[in-house]
Amino acid sequence: MGKYKPLALGALAIVALDQATKILIRHYIPIFGSMRVIDGFFDLTHLQNPGAAFSFMANVDSPWVGRGFVVLSFLAIALIVYIYKETPENDRLLKT
Repeated sequence: MGKYKPLALGALAIVALDQATKILIRHYIPIFGSMRVIDGFFDLTHLQNPGAAFSFMANVDSPWVGRGFVVLSFLAIALIVYIYKETPENDRLLKT
């Protein structure tokens, strides 16, 4: 596990941050409501996305869509682990 510890910790941190921000937005911003974070630059708006990125396939009513996204996720994880495994130890930029 030692070799993959930075990869696992990085993935865990990203998932935790993603879930924490979703919980905070659901709790503090009503659906379709907005909150100004940085005046004139950055607002948060609470929207729901039933599809993938940018509502891709949001209107498709099939259980295979969700299963397909799960399969694609596992393939992406496998590719990331493979690339990480094949990266030389002295390549610090890709290993951190």
